[in-house]
Parts: sequence; structure tokens; C-alpha cells
Amino acid sequence: MPDILIIKPSSFGDIIHGLQVATSIRSQLPEARISWVVAERFTGLVERCEAVDHVFVFHRRGGWREFYALLRGLRSTKFDVVIDMQGLARSGVMTLATRARRKMGRSDAREGARVFYTECTPLPGIAHSAHAVDVLLQFLPMLGLKGELCGDVAFRDSPVPHGVSTGEDSPLILFPSSRRAEKNWQGFSDLTDRLLEAYPSRQVVWAGDAPAEGNNRRPAGRFLNLTGKTGLGEVIGLVGNALLVVANDSGPAHLAAACGVPVVVLFGPTDPRRFGPYPPDRSSNRVLSAPGGDLQRLTVDAVLSMVTDCIGTENNPDHGMRGTYD
Repeated sequence: MPDILIIKPSSFGDIIHGLQVATSIRSQLPEARISWVVAERFTGLVERCEAVDHVFVFHRRGGWREFYALLRGLRSTKFDVVIDMQGLARSGVMTLATRARRKMGRSDAREGARVFYTECTPLPGIAHSAHAVDVLLQFLPMLGLKGELCGDVAFRDSPVPHGVSTGEDSPLILFPSSRRAEKNWQGFSDLTDRLLEAYPSRQVVWAGDAPAEGNNRRPAGRFLNLTGKTGLGEVIGLVGNALLVVANDSGPAHLAAACGVPVVVLFGPTDPRRFGPYPPDRSSNRVLSAPGGDLQRLTVDAVLSMVTDCIGTENNPDHGMRGTYD
């Protein structure tokens, strides 16, 4: 049974991309034992992934004592292969600390990390425009596996927050914020009102780690603002239970795509060819790019049109809700 260590401490979206690759490793190499080094704040995300057997926690603010304890833990654990998906000096040192015979890293690693590897991945096609997942998939042929995704990412023990509709009444989940202000679309409030009108039997739920102002005059029970109130486990539960997710270019958007949940992702200054929902050819992964890369020019009508194109509408009897998604 091969023991594999993946090093990918952060961030949310990047970890999701890594979990997609780990799921493909698990699918093609079911007897493997997969461990993961993850930053403390994202531990709940990786621990719940069914493809991962064990987690090493990287305490980013723990100082040298905590970092040395992590290195000792890695040194004392048997690994056959280490895959450094992060490609930075710190992750390179983690790779070096292990006693694995094969230490794999990215060809585009920075901060001198390449000196810690025994093998480097080739870069796919035009490297500067390759999707982040395509870059990580290059590790699979080095393991003797097919360099392609195999199945959706699955999670365990992910509760749905109280008050959120489930089952056939699954809600529309909106994530109105991202880590960077220029990636935030300002139309989520107006979109919510339009969705409540277009889908009278559906609940609309806002989620995300950054608190956002919601309209308290919306119908009780039909609109639920959970921004700033959900942990990673609940975010996973929300996304897995969603009829559709609408989000800026952010970690939850990649989570939805990785789980096979229909998603509409709004892009401004970032390039969807590199950071869009993956795989890009799946019909339930939708991308809407703002004119000129300026999200302030993206209209509510355009977003609503893409939502209805993805899941149908309840107000038109000739265009019912779709029951399955590619």
C-alpha cells in the first residue's frame, strides 16, 4: 500500500483543486494511504474529504517551535511519495524533512523550492494560461496514473445549518463576497430579490465567512443570511445541499464545481481560463465574465439569465426545473 503525502497548506480554492487531484489518485489507486499538510484554518475542509486518510496541521502563526514539531512529525512518518503542490520555500522544507525516496514538486515552484525535489512535473501546454487543476494533474502520470479527473470530491460529516431547506426543496446558495474587493460583485442584493420572485418555492441563502448586510424585509423563511455564521463544515453542507450556487471567483465556487453542484461564477479581473470552475466543459459549471473585467458593469439581468439557463424557471410551465445535471 503506497503512502502518499500531499503538501498544500492554503488557500481555500487551491486546496479544493488539490482535493480534486487527490480524489483522482484515490479512484485510480484505492489502496493508497493519503496524508495532507494543511494550514490550521483549513483543517476542517481537508479532514472531511473522503480521499484523505490523515492530516498534519501547519500552525502558520505558531512560530519555529510549532514548525519544528511539524517537521519532526513528517520525519517520523513513513511516506513513499511526497507531492508538494504549494511550491514555496516553506513547503519545500517540509518535503525535505520527510524520508520519502520520491519527492515531487512543481516545475514552476518559487523561492528556490525546486532544490528540495527529486522530480519535477512538466508544465501543461502554455503554462502561463493553463488552468490551476491542469497544472496539478501533471503529478498523476508521474505516479503511473491517468492525468485526468476521476469523480467528484466527496465529504463526510458536513451538517446543513438549522433553518435551511433540504431534499427536494434544496435552496439557491449565494456567496456575496471573496477575499479581494475587486472580485466582489455588488449586485447580490438585487439578484436575491429577483430570485425570490422567479423561484417562489425556493429558499435563497447567503453564506460566507465575511458578514454581509441582508434585507430584513424579505419573506421570513425564504431568505436566510448566514454570512459570518458558518464554519467550513457547514459551508460544505450548504454547498452539497444546494440546487445552485452563485458566487464570485472564490473558494466556495470551486467547492461547488468539485462536488458536481451546479454553479454560476462571476469573474471580473481574474482569468476564468486559469481559475474558472473545473472541469470547464461540464454543463453545470457556468462562467460569466464582466465586460472589460469590471464587475460593476455586470448586470443583474445577465446573471439571472444564466441562472435560469442553468436550472430552468418555476414561473414558465413549459420550462420546468431540471432534475439532473451533467
